[in-house]
Amino acid sequence: MAVACAIACGVFVAGAWLPAGAQLEYTPDSLEYKAIAENLWSGRGYRNENSEIAVNRSPLYPAVLALLFHQDQILLDSRIIALHRCLAFVIGLSLFLYGNATFGRLGAVCATLACILISGDDELGYAAVQVLTELPATAFLCLSL
Repeated sequence: MAVACAIACGVFVAGAWLPAGAQLEYTPDSLEYKAIAENLWSGRGYRNENSEIAVNRSPLYPAVLALLFHQDQILLDSRIIALHRCLAFVIGLSLFLYGNATFGRLGAVCATLACILISGDDELGYAAVQVLTELPATAFLCLSL
């Protein structure tokens, strides 16, 4: 039962963030990540749009983008949307499973409410994606010290 609810939360978040027909909105962050991914894909290394080493971005998201990279912008956008749907699904699934495992039924209810909140607010959604991309990089960096 808990797994089914977790999957439902993941699907809900993914569908709310990027419904059918969603278009990408590029921000300055997006363009920087895209430049790093393109440089990785083309073999120039972890560099920004000015060909300088990109020290201000964690490597996980640009590395995944590099794996999906394609010169055709429409195909690249559709791949990025699919990636973002997967990330949104993982966020919803993770929230529910963590809440349920840690706090039982109350945690499951709170996690479901959190999924609803992050689905309805772009800023909360952005923060949740930051957690998934920036936190692992920081953890790996701390472990390497």
